[in-house]
Amino acid sequence: MSLRDLAAAGGVRVGAAVNDQIFGSGDEHYRSLLADEFNSVTAERAMKWSWIHPEPDRWDWKASDELVEFAEAHQMQVRGHTVVWPHWGTPDYITQCADADALRQHLVDHVHELFSHWAGSVARVDVVNEPLHWLEGRPADSVWRSLLGEDYLAEVLTVAHQADSNIELWINETHTEVIPDKHDLFTRIVADLVERDLPLHGIGIQGHQLYPDFSPGPPDPDQLYRGVTTFSDMGLEVAVTEMDVLAHPTDPARLDVQGRIYGELVDAALSVDACQEVTFWGLSDAHSWVDEHFGPDRAPLLFDREGHPKPAYDAVTAAFASRARRTPVG
Repeated sequence: MSLRDLAAAGGVRVGAAVNDQIFGSGDEHYRSLLADEFNSVTAERAMKWSWIHPEPDRWDWKASDELVEFAEAHQMQVRGHTVVWPHWGTPDYITQCADADALRQHLVDHVHELFSHWAGSVARVDVVNEPLHWLEGRPADSVWRSLLGEDYLAEVLTVAHQADSNIELWINETHTEVIPDKHDLFTRIVADLVERDLPLHGIGIQGHQLYPDFSPGPPDPDQLYRGVTTFSDMGLEVAVTEMDVLAHPTDPARLDVQGRIYGELVDAALSVDACQEVTFWGLSDAHSWVDEHFGPDRAPLLFDREGHPKPAYDAVTAAFASRARRTPVG
């Protein structure tokens, strides 16, 4: 059975981030692998503010619409990614804005146009991505925080809910499973939003496993399980939204080690009923953001450069099969 079939059997989503350049090139092997193995897609770049709304009066829907149409044709769900991102993916007219009222109006206009365009096609949206510093337990510095204040997450959620109450609203964060201080701060922030009954449906735990190139600690299934249960206990849905695992070229058994890590992590996440999705940040090793940042020899995904399944694929399918046995649909 494919990953997609196993996910469906367990009533969960298995997703991949889609490279807009490769997808838009018409690469049929890329598209067929995507449709065969996954039932959810996330635009790697095409729905980010800089790409879809690069100037105040200019929108570029081409790449995102093409992905949405593909998803609809292949019975796949779409995860919108992302609206507000303090770190990157935001155009100059936003990052250089100096007036709080003007920034609020940009936010309202952007969200209402997005959600109107996506109505009925996009199931859920990461409305805020990485509100905290990448590697520290403190808020990220951004125009959103400096102009709108510490409570800007609540404001973004409220604006998004007013635009379309049918779209699930998510907050997506990275490295909370490997940085305890960050996990603790993020937990307090989310708990406060929940206690105030703000319109928050779910939490995305990205799941980038970049040790030792970037992450301060190695992958730990127990910590990922802790993160999923923390937000599950708040009554929220949880997803692993951007998983990849580096396989270092100095280890002759690296693909087997990578497979074991993938299997343990996905199994830990899916062992919690509230975890309804695992999405991998790319389709195959041929096209990964990891190459640009850490080198072309890290092989971070489930399929190799030719699109063949690796040990990681087998380990992940086993984890999805376990979920299906525990919680079969129907």
